[in-house]
Amino acid sequence: MKRSTMLLAAMLIAVTVAPFAGAQNVHFVAAGSSAVFQGFAVGAYNDLAPNTTLCGGFGGINVTCQLKHWSIKSSQCATCAAVHDNRGAGVPDEAGNIWIVWVEPVGGGSVSDVWTDISVDSTVGVREYLSAPRSTIVLGAAVTTTAGTNVIASNLYFDGSPDATSVPNYVVSALQPGGAGHVLTAGLTDIRPEDAKFATNRILGTPKDTLYWFRLNYGTGGANLTGHPIQSAVDTVPVLATPVQFSLPGGTDPFTGQAVSNTVGVFPIGESPIVFLVNRSNANGMGAIQQTDAQHTTDGSYYIRNVWDQHPFPPQNNVYPSLTQPSHCTGSLSAACHVTRRPLANMFSGGDCEGDNSAFTWPLNAQYQGLRVTNGSQVVTYPITLYLREPLSGTMNTVEYSEFRLYGTPQGSNSNVPPNSQSERPPITTQESGVDSVANNPLNQQCPLDYKETVNNEGFRVRGIGTGEVVNGGSIAGTGVFGKPDSMTYAFFSFGNVSKLAGQTKYGYLMLDGVDPIFHTYNNAGAFDPGQPANAALPTTWGELPTLPACTNVAPFGCTKAVIWGGNDANGKAGDYYPNVANGTYPAWSELRMICDPGVAGQNCSLAQDPLGAESLVQHLQQDIHNSNQGGVPDFLAFDDANAFSANGGYGDAGFIRQHYSFLGNSPVLPGGATPTTTHQTQTLVDFSAEACSTGHVSPGTPNTNSAGTTSECGGDAGGFIVPIGAANPTGNLQ
Repeated sequence: MKRSTMLLAAMLIAVTVAPFAGAQNVHFVAAGSSAVFQGFAVGAYNDLAPNTTLCGGFGGINVTCQLKHWSIKSSQCATCAAVHDNRGAGVPDEAGNIWIVWVEPVGGGSVSDVWTDISVDSTVGVREYLSAPRSTIVLGAAVTTTAGTNVIASNLYFDGSPDATSVPNYVVSALQPGGAGHVLTAGLTDIRPEDAKFATNRILGTPKDTLYWFRLNYGTGGANLTGHPIQSAVDTVPVLATPVQFSLPGGTDPFTGQAVSNTVGVFPIGESPIVFLVNRSNANGMGAIQQTDAQHTTDGSYYIRNVWDQHPFPPQNNVYPSLTQPSHCTGSLSAACHVTRRPLANMFSGGDCEGDNSAFTWPLNAQYQGLRVTNGSQVVTYPITLYLREPLSGTMNTVEYSEFRLYGTPQGSNSNVPPNSQSERPPITTQESGVDSVANNPLNQQCPLDYKETVNNEGFRVRGIGTGEVVNGGSIAGTGVFGKPDSMTYAFFSFGNVSKLAGQTKYGYLMLDGVDPIFHTYNNAGAFDPGQPANAALPTTWGELPTLPACTNVAPFGCTKAVIWGGNDANGKAGDYYPNVANGTYPAWSELRMICDPGVAGQNCSLAQDPLGAESLVQHLQQDIHNSNQGGVPDFLAFDDANAFSANGGYGDAGFIRQHYSFLGNSPVLPGGATPTTTHQTQTLVDFSAEACSTGHVSPGTPNTNSAGTTSECGGDAGGFIVPIGAANPTGNLQ
């Protein structure tokens, strides 16, 4: 299926339909996750704006119209755009990157159609959309005098046009009706609303819970509806993320007492992997090459190329991490031979922030693969800087529950073997371990001495707000993975998110449990993926981040999945992309979603409400990626909302999904005293019994039945058990 945009050869459109005077159609006003920020901008411009039914509000037939786009980062213009919570004083505005697409007559003077999106945390996007009354996007006066900075590359647009030199007053007026901000029509998130609610309650929970780290103590006491702002440590001007309460669909807003619509739906967009990113610029640190010794034979690639999540390996049912030592580790345990039970989680919990962390070990001798013990003769201890996201982040919550807060067995945190005899009580590992919400805000904390260590050579855990800060750094020089040697962070992969690191051997990404998150193999054996920088014959290229190939207006389009990945997908289309997410072997990923309301008139949500609104954007983006259309940048594995290219119930190019699970209240047991066995036992803070589950479009996963007896979408899935599509999986266990 080829969308109508791809038939256009120029930017000007002749409109020959009878107009209706004075119409200004604002089709899409969204806030939330950055994961689809680029894709929706390109889809709005390439697929929706050129529709020949537009531009009818200019007073005559045969009006020649033009398309415009504009974008800027909040770091480039802090006052350009923000999301405003309308529920009362004390809730701060949330600034973010923004793009705007519009249609106007040649010469300007008025506007007919507008789309826009502002990038903020996933939890913030969910909260702003579900607030009652709903939040609004507000534009500052600077947008009318500030040139766009092409946050979305010009070559992704069908005509290659650059950003406009400013946003005209008539576009600002359309987005500020009556001088006030425009109400959001959609929220964008990479975790479910239920998980966003749990994250908020966890952040605001007081007092701090230092046993299982559920309550993080950012609350302010009293009604505790707005918490202490979480600060960035990489900017001279404070960058803040503020936890603020909200209610789920069907609930009552805690600020205003107004009802939250119970017809809000979750529209699944696709699946995106979490990637662990490193700075390899220090040849004696994270850029060190694997050496030959008694246990290893070098292949010329980096010693640090992988992080281990599970222990033992391969994982075994109901077997907890073994402390058995290999034969060369005799006598009392040395630091070099100490086996960490949860090495990756232990590192981000502050347990060991050095280059000899056993999470990095990568023995080339198969007999040592299962033990993965750091070889002291090969690893030089050096400090590592870990950049952590804020707890409001969907990225932080995804990696927290898919990697750091689960045990390393196939049953995840669901096991009847001591010491975890109560099923699904998560392990005591978290990124917030040892973090004081006041004293360590902003977080810039040196890790404590690790096992048997006498010399303090530990690195630091440092807070960044937003993907851009932890990857690219802030206004403080030498921050972020881009600027800090021997540093590491995590992020949802997209070509835009990693563009500053891509195509350079001094930066790279790591495998997780030996599985590549992006391509078929880490070293591109057989040159199977043509867009992969790694060359099997050049080991120092292994793990190099991919650049986005140049887009062209001639098929095959250069920036598409068919040019980047080799092979065919399950539906026979060229480009078997994100193969290890599609086949269920890579463990750290999440679904990307849009929430909007198809049950209330005038919401610009469903196709029936607005054929050029939110759902239309989702469908065009999914099909552009799947069909390798120009501008269909494959930033994620696409679902299929329109069932246009797959017959698997909307799952599109995905082969596996995460199960959903229920959140319980404060009791460590189920109602009636039963021991929990099949639900995610949070032990604290969240009880959704009074609120409806999301209705409307059903997100991939097995629908549950809520207390009203209606089939709807319920529960969290950040870290949910990974299951094949179509499988009968009633347990909802954590993976």
